[in-house]
Amino acid sequence: MHQRAADFAAALEAAGVAVKHAEFFDTVAVEVAGAPEVVAKLAHAGYLVRAIDDTTVGVSFGEDTTDADVEALLAGFGATPAEGEARIPEALTRPPSSSPTRRSTAFTPRRR
Repeated sequence: MHQRAADFAAALEAAGVAVKHAEFFDTVAVEVAGAPEVVAKLAHAGYLVRAIDDTTVGVSFGEDTTDADVEALLAGFGATPAEGEARIPEALTRPPSSSPTRRSTAFTPRRR
């Protein structure tokens, strides 16, 4: 989730689109000049993002987000894919081996 969000933010910044926060986990706040219009355009494409205010769009990434999803979301902001570095605050990170509940599946399946 975080890597998709980091890639998304890096691509936006490379395209000259402002990302509101330097650090985040799975949600990126994007500064635009018409948040409701961007939200409507992405809703038409099948994506649920939210207008935080008139100039900010919030985009969240889940475990099932694909490269195609990221590309489509970027297109809504006029950007193309790029790779980004992790942007989780260092104080919140820990070595992978320290987690006794480390995931062994690709993503959490939804139960019906």
